[in-house]
Amino acid sequence: MAAKHTWTFKSRLRSRAFGWKGSHLACQRLKEAVAEIKKVARTDPVTAGDGIVGLMERIWPAFQDIDTSSGALGGAVYWAQDELLPIAIEAPADRKTRDKWLDRIWQAIEDDGVDYLSLAGERWGELCRSREVASHWADRFLGLAARIEEGQRPVRVAALAPFRLSFRLHEPENAADDWQVKYLLQGTKDPSLLVPAGDAWRRKCAAAFGSDPAALREHLLASLGQAAALCPHVEASLKRAAPEGYPLDATGAYQFLRETAGALEQSGFGVMLPSWWTRRGTQTRLQAHARVKSPAAASAGLSLEALVEFDWEVALGGEKMSRAELAALARLKQPLVKLRGQWVEVDAAQIQAALDFLKRNPSGRATAREVMRMAIGVEGHAGPLEIGGVEATGWMGDLLARLEGRAPFAELPQPEALTGTLRPYQLRGYSWLDFLKRLGLGACLADDMGLGKTVQK
Repeated sequence: MAAKHTWTFKSRLRSRAFGWKGSHLACQRLKEAVAEIKKVARTDPVTAGDGIVGLMERIWPAFQDIDTSSGALGGAVYWAQDELLPIAIEAPADRKTRDKWLDRIWQAIEDDGVDYLSLAGERWGELCRSREVASHWADRFLGLAARIEEGQRPVRVAALAPFRLSFRLHEPENAADDWQVKYLLQGTKDPSLLVPAGDAWRRKCAAAFGSDPAALREHLLASLGQAAALCPHVEASLKRAAPEGYPLDATGAYQFLRETAGALEQSGFGVMLPSWWTRRGTQTRLQAHARVKSPAAASAGLSLEALVEFDWEVALGGEKMSRAELAALARLKQPLVKLRGQWVEVDAAQIQAALDFLKRNPSGRATAREVMRMAIGVEGHAGPLEIGGVEATGWMGDLLARLEGRAPFAELPQPEALTGTLRPYQLRGYSWLDFLKRLGLGACLADDMGLGKTVQK
């Protein structure tokens, strides 16, 4: 049995701890977690094994909002598993403890939204440790496969039909009105062919699909029956003679977006959602913005150690929000709210945390280096909020504009000691390196041309 241990990494890898630009910080937190677990493993491998399971349970909840397009975070997670799984495999855990580990890891793998934990699945037999445990899990997998096979049989039958049942979520024109989920028949050969279910009940679309009207209605009804097992609202709509859809309030629409839509898609149904909704939710985020005011020129020359003062502001979807507006949103207690013409996802607890943060920290002071790190996304959070950017005036604003390419930096003449002629882009690269050097920053010049970073021909 694993001993009780307080893990530092658990508080740092809480659910949705990282924002869209949080990959760098997340990789650092992973390295810290691996080091912490390996240190415990030297004296207590069973407790370390429990820590490994706890880390795997936190991977997806903590990282789900991060942009993974660079591949850096996925590589870091793979590396962490490669480092830690041997510890869990070799740990002298009793059968009861290992069974609990396996149940928890399997649940983490099922919840994993981007296949972060693929290596754990590949090494499942080793994690079982004994033939007896492996045999038990083999039986479970066989039973699961049989249930999946049975559940997929109606989907395969539906796949042979000239259409499939699809669901479209319509947002209301007025925020006070209901949302609507509409049933549609979508052509399997031509997905652009969409016919309302009402036309099928009224025998108006059989020719479009080359089907007998009675057979088409029977197939539509059977498809709705399958969908009813996934959605109680569909089941309730079947009490009507010719169901065409159903209404939802904002909370029901949010549940459809977050849960029901995915379940329907996985079962082979078509789902059409508003363009502003993404896999991570709405494209809007509650973020902290630092508003920096600095003189037109630095008093003691340009230095990243110079102190500047700033005020914190909160923005939702890039729109600055006053405290009164935030408090009003929190009081609504609705997960979806139309704000200034766009639908936004609202977490009342997060908004209240933002209000508390602003009350305690209306302003701050930091070095120019720290402000720069906030601007480029290295400093990822201000209290409970993701830092969304920096708005600066004066010399600090000029510095950030040059760093981010929004304003030109001074282009230097070619060094007199150089025998040769620099090309224009090489001269710009040389000037850029000099600019960063004067700030005390390192740099990597990444021109596209292979010899562009040299003075050779």
